[in-house]
Amino acid sequence: MTEDYLNVLDELNIKASFFMLANSVMAYPDLTKEVEDRGHDVVSHSKEHANLANLSSDQLEADFSYSNDAFKEVLGHTPKMMRPPYGSYTDEVLSVAKKYGQQPIYWSIDTNDWRKYSTETMVNTILNNLSDGAVILMHEGKSNTLDALPAIAEAVRAAGYEFVPLSELLSY
Repeated sequence: MTEDYLNVLDELNIKASFFMLANSVMAYPDLTKEVEDRGHDVVSHSKEHANLANLSSDQLEADFSYSNDAFKEVLGHTPKMMRPPYGSYTDEVLSVAKKYGQQPIYWSIDTNDWRKYSTETMVNTILNNLSDGAVILMHEGKSNTLDALPAIAEAVRAAGYEFVPLSELLSY
């Protein structure tokens, strides 16, 4: 569904941040490049969605090393940001992220779209929690999220906010 998401985001004139699994980056290099070529951030979501807080030191090191290598091979650079799966982390996860040049990113609004919530529920969740610098968590690959994007964009913009990728937000 990534191509569908990219097309809808283009229609809505929205640039987003795609947190991608390194295994997916390696499996779909052309699509990964297309996401970045179309102006979106392509950043890390770990190797394969393991709970990083539960990994041994060696496993954690291997996950970050593999991820950086995968992004470098496909995009020519390593990711500057990462979102730990489940938002789960430890001091060691933060330390290893720093070692690999990745800033951990968390969200301030969770749409829980993976629960297949309706457009109305997602829009209300966002509007009830919207503030300057809000980071909205949504998942690519969910048809309900794709269907909700136009209504979300309209509601957020009507509230006086604009969408920017995290690289732009964090540059302020």
